[in-house]
Amino acid sequence: MNLLTQVIDAISRIPIAVWAALGTALVSYVTMKVSNGHSARQLALQLKHDSEEKATERRAALRRDVYLPAAEATVHLNGRMGVLPQLDFTRLDAQLELANFSAAMIKLQLVGEPATAEFASGVLSEYGAAFMRCVPKAGKIQLERAHAATQDSLHKDAHLQVKRVLAEMTAYNESGEVDPDKFQRLQRSFDFFSKQAQSHAEARQGHQNTGIALQMAYLQHVVATMKSLNDKFLPLLVAVRHELGFGGELAQFQQMLERQTARMEEAVARLPGEMKVLKAAGPAVERAAE
Repeated sequence: MNLLTQVIDAISRIPIAVWAALGTALVSYVTMKVSNGHSARQLALQLKHDSEEKATERRAALRRDVYLPAAEATVHLNGRMGVLPQLDFTRLDAQLELANFSAAMIKLQLVGEPATAEFASGVLSEYGAAFMRCVPKAGKIQLERAHAATQDSLHKDAHLQVKRVLAEMTAYNESGEVDPDKFQRLQRSFDFFSKQAQSHAEARQGHQNTGIALQMAYLQHVVATMKSLNDKFLPLLVAVRHELGFGGELAQFQQMLERQTARMEEAVARLPGEMKVLKAAGPAVERAAE
């Protein structure tokens, strides 16, 4: 009891100024701890925000580097399908656009959101199947052209023979020579090569007509294919635009592509009539040139 009394007495003798200093120091300490804790939390939040911003910027830059070439590869593949009958299938570059498109779509699946990657997978499958369906159709057109070229070469050879025999018959007539057997031999050669030339000319025309008909059917097939592929590509287009920060709704792009497809269908529908006009004008133009 005496000890407690002594402690209390000693404390009571401490000047008020000392207590004020101690109180100020304590308040300063507590304030500093609270401020430091708040600053640390703010710094952590700022660092996290900066890290997320940088990650977002890197992701956006990567997607731009992938999405834009993917769109370009799609356009190139569309064009390649349109001119497939004019390509040489034995050359590696005939299949190059499909390979570039496939690589672009695979990259898109790697960096896109799950829904976008799913759209890209569907587009890759549909475009690959559509391209492969076009190959045999284009091959038939090329085969008809090859047959027509062969018949044209044979026709030219036969026509040269006709001209040769005609020259010999002219020389025979101008010589005044009388040799019925020789003239009959020349006549038989003339008849034979004339029939050969006519036969090859008719075969050439037949293959050319078949090739033109197949080309028209191919154009109609490509337009119908593009229309079907657009239905698969549009959702991917909208998803990619949204990931890149651009607006646009599916219905808006559907209307735009429907107008484009309608113009393509109209142009293809007019081709047969325009081809007939050109075919009819051909002989007249040739006669005028002569």
